[in-house]
Amino acid sequence: MVENSERSEDGRYSVEVGYQEKVRDGLNAYLASAETTLAGDDGALLRKVVEDVAKTGLLCYEWSAFRKVLLAILRQDLDEFLQRSEADESGGNENVAGPMNEAWTRIKSALEVIAKPPFTLQRLCEIALAPNAYYTNVKKFMYAVEKVATVTYNCILTLPEDYEGRVEELHTQFQPFLPSQQTADNTETDGPTAMDTS
Repeated sequence: MVENSERSEDGRYSVEVGYQEKVRDGLNAYLASAETTLAGDDGALLRKVVEDVAKTGLLCYEWSAFRKVLLAILRQDLDEFLQRSEADESGGNENVAGPMNEAWTRIKSALEVIAKPPFTLQRLCEIALAPNAYYTNVKKFMYAVEKVATVTYNCILTLPEDYEGRVEELHTQFQPFLPSQQTADNTETDGPTAMDTS
């Protein structure tokens, strides 16, 4: 199983946890619990699953369990934005909190009624993991989350046994093209090409 983030020594793209039965069991236990936040080592591990999806766009766990983890992260993001907004506006947050909590209810409902993850799942995970990298205030954050979460198309779940192969396919597909590969592709055409200097 591939473990470690970013790229390995050979330049291959790798994931944090990939598919593991203990992670699946952890997701299912979290789904069955009344817990609504991610805490401790278990929370950190479940967050790494979201990081994997943000990197690859592949989900190999049950959507219902993954969805609860994703919603917990998004709710934490919203709460942090609201706290910051309250501190910045010296108590004028009441004007923002009401509409943002209404937007949260719409987002949560939209994600809870779909049987499969939205095709925008990768972007949703990216936003959830690093909201401050993309958005400066709660309104922009919630608008983006709502836009990405309320789509009507779904993505296909990756089977656990196919997960590592799909990660390898993604690596191959998005590997930067080498100049020698471009030249090889251009030699198959008839006549001169834009790459020819003669």
